[in-house]
Amino acid sequence: MLCVAYFLIIGVFLIAFVYQPSDANITYFFSVLYGIAYGWYYPSSNGYFVSIVPEEKVTELWGFNSFCSVSMSWAPPAIFIALNQGTGSLRLGLLGGIIFLFIGLCIAVFIPERVVAEKTDEEEGGNAKIASRAGPEIVFTAPFSPF
Repeated sequence: MLCVAYFLIIGVFLIAFVYQPSDANITYFFSVLYGIAYGWYYPSSNGYFVSIVPEEKVTELWGFNSFCSVSMSWAPPAIFIALNQGTGSLRLGLLGGIIFLFIGLCIAVFIPERVVAEKTDEEEGGNAKIASRAGPEIVFTAPFSPF
């Protein structure tokens, strides 16, 4: 979720600061930031997906996730092309992609965490354990976690 917010911030700053051909050198800086974001996004989104899906349905839902991501991958580029060609503004075209990220972030905020009920809160000192198959149990004390 934090990665999607990072994408949103980079996109907003790109639209705000790059709007003339003389600003072309600034795009090199933003390309490094986008590279960091893409390198962070795919491993974290796959790990997040696996951590919220029940263990017995991981394979089935992973296939459904792959199908949906491939079948809907045409939508953001189509919105970009329509806005760019319709208005003649590259900035409005980029705004179409940011809208998809914003919708995804709003949906991700309301996804509940999966809590493992191994011990009661009194036994654990008030902390709940979050399920993770990638390593040992992770203990979060905050009511909200970015994972």
